[in-house]
Amino acid sequence: MSKPNKYFDFLLVSVFGFYIITGVCHHFAEGSVIYLNNVLAAILLILGVILKVSNKEKGKFVVLLLLVLSTFGIINFVVATVARVGTPVSDSFAFIQYPGIDPITLLILIIYCIVNRNFFFECYSLLFHGSKQYQRSESDKKVEFYYKKFVESTNDELVGFYKMYNEYPVEAQVALKQIHEERNLNILSF
Repeated sequence: MSKPNKYFDFLLVSVFGFYIITGVCHHFAEGSVIYLNNVLAAILLILGVILKVSNKEKGKFVVLLLLVLSTFGIINFVVATVARVGTPVSDSFAFIQYPGIDPITLLILIIYCIVNRNFFFECYSLLFHGSKQYQRSESDKKVEFYYKKFVESTNDELVGFYKMYNEYPVEAQVALKQIHEERNLNILSF
């Protein structure tokens, strides 16, 4: 991890911690309400700091998770102030804020993804395409499927397959190359 990314992560975690500390102080001083969303944010932040200190890469996942959850209002680092209009404010922690998109946190998330773009692309690839091992095993399964499909073909049928070579998926092309090499055919040059 480069130094700017490291400092940016530290800055984000510090800002979140500052919001939590000031929120707790406001709660006891001015009658603000601490929601369950705030408690969950504090717990995740503490776990995130511990994980960030012990394992730098997993800590980046936690910072990204904190930003995503905060963007959609599932967790909240800012404590809400309740105006007193003749009714006392309950000190209960049973309040829940409803989820919604926070534009400031969304902007911070976008900046975080730009600053840590390599990490963001790794997360995106892992989430939507699986790990490299999973992708490799899926590709190997497809190559094996096409190999079994094409290996039983006669040489005349293979000539027809090679004519449409570029129209086949990459895995089928790999299988056709294997068969081409095994049979020492001089149909196409690869």
